[in-house]
Amino acid sequence: MAINEEIDEALLQLQDSDENIRSQAALSLGWMGEKEVVNPLIHILLNDDSEKVRANAAMSLGQLGFEEAIDSLIKSLKDEDYSVRGMSIYSLGLMKATSALKPLIKVLKNDPDREARIAAAESLAQLGKEEAIQPLVFTFVNEENKDVKREAKASYEKLTKLHNTKGIELLVKVEEAEKTKRAISFHQKERDKIITGLQNKEIEKKHSEKIATIVMELPQQLDFAIHDEKIPYDAICKEFECDDISLELALNQIPKKHFNIEIDSANRLFKVIKPQSELSDEAKMKIKLLRKKFGISW
Repeated sequence: MAINEEIDEALLQLQDSDENIRSQAALSLGWMGEKEVVNPLIHILLNDDSEKVRANAAMSLGQLGFEEAIDSLIKSLKDEDYSVRGMSIYSLGLMKATSALKPLIKVLKNDPDREARIAAAESLAQLGKEEAIQPLVFTFVNEENKDVKREAKASYEKLTKLHNTKGIELLVKVEEAEKTKRAISFHQKERDKIITGLQNKEIEKKHSEKIATIVMELPQQLDFAIHDEKIPYDAICKEFECDDISLELALNQIPKKHFNIEIDSANRLFKVIKPQSELSDEAKMKIKLLRKKFGISW
C-alpha cells in the first residue's frame, strides 16, 4: 500500500466509533512523517473522548516534530487525564519547544501526578534553557517524592554542565534556608491559630490542667537557672508531657517575681533572665550539680 493510501486509511480510522481503532490510527500516523496529518492529530488531541486516543495523538505529534503542534500540546498540559498530560510533556521536550518553558515549570511545581512531574523535570532538561535551573533546584529541595527529587537533580545537573553555571551548591543551600523559613512561618501561624482557638472553652479546657501544672511546678526548677540561660522546649515538654503550645501559654502565666522569660518560638527554646544574679564560674558549676541531684534534666 502506498504511503498516501496508508495515510488516508489511518485518517479515516480516526473517525471510527471503536476507541481501539482510533488509538492505533493515532499512533501509526506518527510514524508516517507527513505534515498533512498534524491538524487531524491536533483535533483528536483536543477533542477525542478517549484518553488513550488523546495520549497516542500527543505521542505522534511529538514524533512528527512540526512546530504547528506546540500550542496544542501546551493546551493539553491541562488535560484531566495524567497520561495525556505526561505524553504531551514528553513530546514538548522531544521537540525542544522553548515556548513551553513556563508551562512545564508550572507542571513541575503544581501537577498532582508524580509521573507528570518527573516528565516535566526531564523535558525541562531537554529544552536546554538555563532559566529552568532555579525551578528544578526548588523542586529538588521541596519535593517529597524521591523519584521526582532524583529527576529534578539530574536535570539541573545537566543544565549546569551545559551552561557551565557556577554556584549551584550555594543555590541549593539558599533554597534549603528558604524552606526552613517557610516551615518556621507555618509553625508560627499554626501556633497562633491554636492560641486564638484557646478562647473557645472546649479547647481551653483541654489545655488548662496541663498549663496549671507547669505554672505551679516549673518556677521551682527555674530557680536553678543561670542568668541568660537558654532552655530547650524538648527538655520541659518531655518532663511535663506537654506540647509547645501548652508550654508557651504556661510560660506567659508564670509570675515574674525573681526572673523574666523570653520565648523564642522559632528555635523552640526560652531564655531565663536574672539580671541581679550574676554568678562566678564556681557558683554556676555548683548550681548545675544541684540540678543533677534534684533530677533537673536541662
